[in-house]
Amino acid sequence: MFDRVGSIIRKTLVLLLVLICDVIISQAQTDSSDVESVSAPYSDKIVTWYDSSLQTAIASYNYSNTWDFDGDAKNDSLVFVGTGGAHAFYFLRIVLTSDNRLHEFSFIEIDMPYISALTDLKREGDNPAIQFVVHDFDADGIDEIYLNCCGPGSLIPEQLKKMGITSSRILIDCSPGKLVIKNFEN
Repeated sequence: MFDRVGSIIRKTLVLLLVLICDVIISQAQTDSSDVESVSAPYSDKIVTWYDSSLQTAIASYNYSNTWDFDGDAKNDSLVFVGTGGAHAFYFLRIVLTSDNRLHEFSFIEIDMPYISALTDLKREGDNPAIQFVVHDFDADGIDEIYLNCCGPGSLIPEQLKKMGITSSRILIDCSPGKLVIKNFEN
């Protein structure tokens, strides 16, 4: 008799659980008229393609032909390439017009490749929301790239440590013939 009562209780609990899930799901569904369209920051810079191996769309931010990093009076190519996924990160690719070579920094990632102003960086300091600024920080007449490549508590990538980098706040500077990564000094 107790087995029969236990079976009825189990079946009742399962039915109750199914009903609760059904109510939750029906409440979570929404009419498409309730959904607002939100555009991504700097959407004019976004390039997307489908990656069949990851089975997802990949977005990149293309800031090419905007700045001259090597001082040859020709604007260079700068692209943040997305890694895909629900929370994508972006790594940096630069092609300088002076050497026409791809400089890929796949070990440096940021999650918000949106250009910020120098005034934002000065006001906010090391706020992780300010991740990308282009400015002539060393007053040599050529712009450098500021990146805050790690959020608070994140580890500095090993490749950066091997270069003597001790901070997640870095500058990428073009010295004759190469791009140099160095610690950002306020």
